Amino acid sequence: MSSLTLEIITPEGVAFRESVSAVAVPTTEGEIGVLAHHIPLLTLIRAGELHVTRTGGQKEYLAVDRGFARVLGNTLSILTEAAIHVNDIDIEKVAEAQKRAEAALQEAQAHPQMDPAEVEKLEAIVRFALAQRLVKKKQY
Repeated sequence: MSSLTLEIITPEGVAFRESVSAVAVPTTEGEIGVLAHHIPLLTLIRAGELHVTRTGGQKEYLAVDRGFARVLGNTLSILTEAAIHVNDIDIEKVAEAQKRAEAALQEAQAHPQMDPAEVEKLEAIVRFALAQRLVKKKQY
């Protein structure tokens, strides 16, 4: 079976780059499956779960924030604000971060003069925390 190169790029750098058999990507239009020799594609992704099937058939799961997915040749590039492997998710830390961000977001909404970029940052923290909790809750 042909392989596909999956690369996940965050603002911190390359989070993942390996040859895989298949990837299921959470897009804004629904989940799509990508295999080797997929047609060229550019789409928005939503925060959620990325299913990766390795060339040996093993499954891996990652939580990703929203961003973009591009398929060109035999490469799937995911450009996202954040990505984490399900095994690396610490549910207590995620819950704490979510609680702090939600409290800060409520305070920001009470002060309309707050910088909109700061509000967006807090919303992104809450969104990604929810994605991580949902992915971890499945207990793969």
